[in-house]
Amino acid sequence: DKGATVEKAKPADKAAAAATPAASGDKVKLEFYVMSQCPYGVKVMTTAAELVKEIGGNVDLSFEFIGDDLGGGKFKSMHGESEIQGDILEVCAARLFPENYKYLDFYTCVNKNYRKLPEGWEACATSSGVDVAKLKACYEGADGKKFLAESIKKAKDQRATGSPTIFLDGKRYSGGRETADFVRAICDATKGAKPEACKNLPEPLKFTMTILSDKRCTECEARVKRMEGQLTSMFPGMTMAKLDYKDAKGTALYASTKLTT
Repeated sequence: DKGATVEKAKPADKAAAAATPAASGDKVKLEFYVMSQCPYGVKVMTTAAELVKEIGGNVDLSFEFIGDDLGGGKFKSMHGESEIQGDILEVCAARLFPENYKYLDFYTCVNKNYRKLPEGWEACATSSGVDVAKLKACYEGADGKKFLAESIKKAKDQRATGSPTIFLDGKRYSGGRETADFVRAICDATKGAKPEACKNLPEPLKFTMTILSDKRCTECEARVKRMEGQLTSMFPGMTMAKLDYKDAKGTALYASTKLTT
């Protein structure tokens, strides 16, 4: 209407808008397979919370947990029983409070003292606006064990053994793990109009990576090929130069390293 007053969006409004789910066809699927007491898994949980503030409406984010289902409500995890309890708490939070990724607020809080999980979770539930009674019923009841068993199966199906194992749109992701890295990957994978956050990405560092290989070594060439994909994903500003040991430049580079056999 002509008489309507237009107000500038406040920072809190922008954050809420970023976390509001977009149409399903606009979302890029990002899957994390983690352990609740693994420092690397904890780091990506914190990063994910930052990510949804930037680009939440354009990502379909999920967390599943790595471990072993021994049957009968018993589980095994790398960091012991306390980690299993942490996994149950966190999978319950993800299943019960998915709206606008509310469970990530809970993750951010408990991860400040993740090695002490499940200690102190009630205070974190309260401070993050999560229903304590509802989460407690899941954590202490049959649903928590059911959810963890389902989550572990998903991790097994994806052959996820290291925390974190990450998939972007169904393909294993090996890029950087900072917020800007994930935003860039989501922007690159988005079909159609790019999210607003894509316009504010810093330029990636530009440099040349030189790889010295030996064409006579089939195994060496296979390793180089694998490295190319991983490094390109991790460093989008990288230019790769390949030298062969038997070429003049390759021989000179090898000699300059003073490596001997």
